Amino acid sequence: MMVTTAVHQVQVTTRHVRVDILGAGDWWPSIREFRAVPPGGSGGVPPADPGPKIARDQIKTVTASSAATGFEPDKAFDGDITFGTGWSAASPAVPQTLTAELAAAHGLAGVRIHWGKDSSWYTFDLETSRDGSTWDTALSGLTRSGQYTLPELFAAPNVRRIRITVTQVSGGGAQSVAGIAEVILYGTPA
Repeated sequence: MMVTTAVHQVQVTTRHVRVDILGAGDWWPSIREFRAVPPGGSGGVPPADPGPKIARDQIKTVTASSAATGFEPDKAFDGDITFGTGWSAASPAVPQTLTAELAAAHGLAGVRIHWGKDSSWYTFDLETSRDGSTWDTALSGLTRSGQYTLPELFAAPNVRRIRITVTQVSGGGAQSVAGIAEVILYGTPA
């Protein structure tokens, strides 16, 4: 695998930037990260978390619609963001759900999802519930690459449960299975 960092300084006023990879030899062309930095920007500062992280001991139970052996649902909240270490569905069938129950009600400010495979694209919804029977949509129809790790922002008061429903998985070579390496919830006790 060839790893290269390239920095190109240009001065232009534009709305869109496109990167064309014209060759990669015998390798599969890919870009791990790309940044367009405005004048005076550092380009190296990741976005701030939308609030304090909810501690693992506040996650009471985690369930899923299905799970592959060795990729149980609770592994999506174990603190390990490494690909292939979290929850994975038992089959490529969709939708697949991952549901977490909190030990106490929290006001949520957002979520950061580290997806299970970096070469896949995941379309998902995120819902919150105060009681486990009535659900409110916080995020709907978002599509993110497995390499996307920025926080998703939303506000939801008095949440006891969150449910992530993966409705489509594409790319990823021969494997297109719903999977999440890690879920990080942001918020404060209600």
